[in-house]
This record gives sequence, structure tokens and C-alpha cells, in this order.
Amino acid sequence: MSRLSHALNRLEANLLYVALAGLAFGALYIVLAVGLSWAGGGVPDELLLVAEAMILIIFLPQGYVTAQALHLNVTVIADRLPGWIQVPLDVFARLIGLVFYGILAWGGWGALDYVLQNDSYFMGDLAVPEWITRAVFLIGIVAALLRQALGLISPGGQREKP
Repeated sequence: MSRLSHALNRLEANLLYVALAGLAFGALYIVLAVGLSWAGGGVPDELLLVAEAMILIIFLPQGYVTAQALHLNVTVIADRLPGWIQVPLDVFARLIGLVFYGILAWGGWGALDYVLQNDSYFMGDLAVPEWITRAVFLIGIVAALLRQALGLISPGGQREKP
């Protein structure tokens, strides 16, 4: 296993833990918000914080999902093709993945740069800085982009499927 692949494995494991923490936070915050609403109270910025937690839950595991090839695939026809055709199709899919994640990374970088230059905060009681979730989005997308590139460069750079 290459050093880059090993480093990505460790990074992806840590990103999964952060995503799980975001899931736990979102669930607890929703339970707290519902419980307090029954008691006639409320929590500040509940929709905003749960929506921002979803960024962690969805985008941080992207590198892991890419490494394990867990994306949705429709391969009804491709699975019936001979192996010599499936290899170029896999390379083509990785190239498309590089383009897709590259566009997302470029957009994510632009959004992060914008909020950092403008010192942007979400409107609400807590005034949550916008750069946090923009950075989280970019980290998850860059991890997936690196996995796509590693899979294209060396097929052994991907994890073994369970």
C-alpha cells in the first residue's frame, strides 16, 4: 500500500468519525428542539444547525465512499460486456469522476474564499460563521478527488472491497 493511500485511509477514518459526530449532534439537537417545543420553549437556530450538520454527514465520507466504490451504479449492461471493454469503461468513469469532483472542488474553493474575504456569518441567534461548513465541504470533496486520481493512477491504490 502506498504512503498516499495509507494517509488517505487514516484521513477518511477520521472524517467518518467527524461525520458520525455531526449525525449524533443533529439527532440530539432535533430531540432537544422537539422536547422543548412541547414544553413551550425552543432552541436557537435549530434548522440552520441541523442543515449545517448535514453537510458534515454527506460530504465528509465522500473519500471513503469513492475508495470503496459505494456510489450508486447502474451496471445492467456493463456487467454483461467482456472484461476487455469493462476496463476502459472503468477508466472513463474515473475520468468523469475527476471532472465532477474537480468542478465541485473549484466551486467549493470559490465559496470558501468568498466567505473568508467577506467574514460571512449565518443570520440567526448564534451567528455561526459560514466558513466552517464551506471548509468541511471542500475537505470531503478533495478527499474524493484524491481517491479518484489514485484509482486512475494505480488500480491497487483503492481499498479492497469487503
